[in-house]
Amino acid sequence: TLESLSPQEKQALDAAYKEKHGKPLSEMLRGQLSGDDLTKALSNLTGQGDAQRTAAAIDRAANGGLTGAGTDEKTIEELLKGKSKEEIRAIDQ
Repeated sequence: TLESLSPQEKQALDAAYKEKHGKPLSEMLRGQLSGDDLTKALSNLTGQGDAQRTAAAIDRAANGGLTGAGTDEKTIEELLKGKSKEEIRAIDQ
Protein backbone atom coordinates (compact mmCIF):
# COMPACT_ATOMS: atom_id res chain seq x y z
CA THR A 1 0.00 0.00 0.00
CA LEU A 2 1.00 3.63 -0.39
CA GLU A 3 1.11 4.04 3.39
CA SER A 4 4.01 1.62 3.72
CA LEU A 5 6.22 3.42 1.17
CA SER A 6 8.88 5.94 2.10
CA PRO A 7 8.63 9.44 0.58
CA GLN A 8 11.38 8.52 -1.88
CA GLU A 9 9.56 5.34 -2.90
CA LYS A 10 6.34 7.31 -3.42
CA GLN A 11 8.16 9.77 -5.68
CA ALA A 12 9.73 6.92 -7.65
CA LEU A 13 6.35 5.19 -8.02
CA ASP A 14 4.71 8.39 -9.23
CA ALA A 15 7.55 9.05 -11.71
CA ALA A 16 7.44 5.48 -13.04
CA TYR A 17 3.66 5.64 -13.44
CA LYS A 18 3.89 8.96 -15.26
CA GLU A 19 6.62 7.66 -17.56
CA LYS A 20 4.61 4.55 -18.45
CA HIS A 21 1.13 6.11 -18.70
CA GLY A 22 1.87 9.73 -19.58
CA LYS A 23 0.00 11.13 -16.61
CA PRO A 24 0.58 11.39 -12.86
CA LEU A 25 -0.64 8.64 -10.56
CA SER A 26 -2.78 11.22 -8.75
CA GLU A 27 -4.78 11.77 -11.96
CA MET A 28 -5.56 8.07 -12.19
CA LEU A 29 -6.57 8.00 -8.54
CA ARG A 30 -8.97 10.90 -9.11
CA GLY A 31 -10.58 8.92 -11.92
CA GLN A 32 -10.93 5.73 -9.89
CA LEU A 33 -11.70 6.91 -6.35
CA SER A 34 -13.89 9.48 -4.61
CA GLY A 35 -14.69 10.81 -1.16
CA ASP A 36 -12.65 9.58 1.79
CA ASP A 37 -10.93 6.91 -0.30
CA LEU A 38 -9.61 9.54 -2.70
CA THR A 39 -8.57 11.86 0.12
CA LYS A 40 -6.70 9.06 1.90
CA ALA A 41 -4.98 7.86 -1.28
CA LEU A 42 -3.85 11.35 -2.28
CA SER A 43 -2.68 12.07 1.27
CA ASN A 44 -0.68 8.86 1.28
CA LEU A 45 0.81 9.58 -2.13
CA THR A 46 1.94 13.09 -1.21
CA GLY A 47 2.65 12.40 2.46
CA GLN A 48 0.59 15.43 3.45
CA GLY A 49 -1.90 13.39 5.43
CA ASP A 50 0.69 11.92 7.77
CA ALA A 51 0.67 14.89 10.14
CA GLN A 52 -3.12 15.03 10.17
CA ARG A 53 -3.45 11.32 10.92
CA THR A 54 -0.86 11.56 13.71
CA ALA A 55 -2.62 14.60 15.16
CA ALA A 56 -5.94 12.73 15.18
CA ALA A 57 -4.32 9.71 16.86
CA ILE A 58 -2.75 11.94 19.52
CA ASP A 59 -6.10 13.62 20.10
CA ARG A 60 -7.74 10.23 20.66
CA ALA A 61 -4.93 9.15 23.01
CA ALA A 62 -5.08 12.44 24.90
CA ASN A 63 -8.75 11.91 25.73
CA GLY A 64 -9.31 15.59 26.38
CA GLY A 65 -5.89 16.58 27.70
CA LEU A 66 -2.22 15.79 27.40
CA THR A 67 -1.91 14.70 31.02
CA GLY A 68 -4.22 13.34 33.65
CA ALA A 69 -6.90 10.69 33.87
CA GLY A 70 -7.69 8.90 30.65
CA THR A 71 -4.60 10.07 28.81
CA ASP A 72 -2.64 7.33 27.06
CA GLU A 73 0.79 8.89 27.47
CA LYS A 74 2.64 5.84 26.11
CA THR A 75 0.70 6.03 22.85
CA ILE A 76 1.43 9.74 22.53
CA GLU A 77 5.12 9.12 23.16
CA GLU A 78 5.18 6.36 20.52
CA LEU A 79 3.40 8.57 17.98
CA LEU A 80 5.95 11.34 18.47
CA LYS A 81 9.00 9.09 18.76
CA GLY A 82 11.54 9.76 16.01
CA LYS A 83 9.68 12.78 14.62
CA SER A 84 11.74 15.82 13.65
CA LYS A 85 10.91 19.29 14.98
CA GLU A 86 9.46 20.10 11.55
CA GLU A 87 7.21 17.03 11.65
CA ILE A 88 6.01 17.88 15.18
CA ARG A 89 5.23 21.45 14.07
CA ALA A 90 3.17 20.04 11.19
CA ILE A 91 1.28 17.78 13.61
CA ASP A 92 0.63 20.74 15.90
CA GLN A 93 -1.00 22.71 13.09
